[in-house]
Amino acid sequence: MSHADTQVFPESDGPSQLSRFRPSRYSRERAALRWILLAKLWHLVNLTLYRCSPGRARGWRRFLVRGFGGKVSRTCTLSRTAIIDCPWNFVIGEWSSIGDLSWVYALHKITIGDNACVGHSVRLLCGSHDISSPSFALVRNPSRLVPPAGSRPAPRCPVTDHPR
Repeated sequence: MSHADTQVFPESDGPSQLSRFRPSRYSRERAALRWILLAKLWHLVNLTLYRCSPGRARGWRRFLVRGFGGKVSRTCTLSRTAIIDCPWNFVIGEWSSIGDLSWVYALHKITIGDNACVGHSVRLLCGSHDISSPSFALVRNPSRLVPPAGSRPAPRCPVTDHPR
C-alpha cells in the first residue's frame, strides 16, 4: 500500500475552498489575537507597575487603568492589591473605591456608580462557564453589572450577573 492510497480525509466533490480563504482585516481570529495580547500585556503591567506602586500612588494606578481604556474618575481610589482584569471594560464613578485583594473580572462592561465602596476581597465577576458544555465553555453575558451608588458589598462576597 503506497502513501497515495491512504486517505486521511474523505473525498470531496470539488477542490478545497480553504485554499482561497484569507482572513479579513477585522476577522475574529485577528480580534481574538489582539485581545489576548492586550490582556497579557495588561497582566504584566498589573503584576509589576500597578501592584508595586506605593500605597499613596492612586493617581499612578488611575493613569495605568486609563492607559488600557478604563474610564476612571479623578476622585476614585484603586487599591494596589486589587486585581482588575480587562480594564477596557471597567468604569468607576466619583468618590468610589476598590478595596484590598478585590478582583474585578470585567469580561463585559462593569460600571461602579458614584460613592460606591467595593470592600476587602470582594469579587465582581462578569463571566462564567457553561456547565452543560463538555468543554466547560466560557460564557460572557452582555448585561451590565452595576453596584448602585452608595452600596457596599460585604467582604469576601462574590457579586455576579449569572444565577447560581
